[in-house]
Amino acid sequence: MMRRLLAVPSSVLVICLFLPALRVCGHAEVPATFPPCYAAYLGGIGVVIVALARVGASRLAAFGAAIPLAFIALTTGGLIAVWAACTGPIGSAIGIALGLGAVAAAVAIVRACVRKPPSEVTMATIALGQAIVSIGWTGLLAFDREGMWGSYLALVAALAMAVGSLAWRSDAARRERDATNQFPRAFARRLHA
Repeated sequence: MMRRLLAVPSSVLVICLFLPALRVCGHAEVPATFPPCYAAYLGGIGVVIVALARVGASRLAAFGAAIPLAFIALTTGGLIAVWAACTGPIGSAIGIALGLGAVAAAVAIVRACVRKPPSEVTMATIALGQAIVSIGWTGLLAFDREGMWGSYLALVAALAMAVGSLAWRSDAARRERDATNQFPRAFARRLHA
């Protein structure tokens, strides 16, 4: 039940990518104009897929769980590649190699998750990690003096996603623990001498 409820704040978080979040030079800017922040918003698509898919051996749920991880790999690798490219001609070659490495890492993450679907507890942990990344980014925007209503809504959605992920993780861990702690039923027999 908690897993399905995660679809609501995750969807709101994705929508917030297109809402005014910060006033820059006197006019409203949306996060969609700043690609390095995509992981904080678009990772929510993966959480929506996991929330609505059938968990277990579902490849769709595994693909959804891989999306936030792939976006984080792409964003981190992309930022490091841009930084390396700004250091000079050799840095440009290193930057291109790092960028291609980030794309290869994202593809490898998706392939690994789809080949061997993660457990439900792992999927809930990935959703929690996505929520934490989103809280960090949207908190920076919301608590800025120039923050706008889109950043406030995104922060509330990210916080709701974190609470839902924690509840889902707790419930999944309890169910997993109960499934492994089932003992055979004891019975007694009377022995005849």
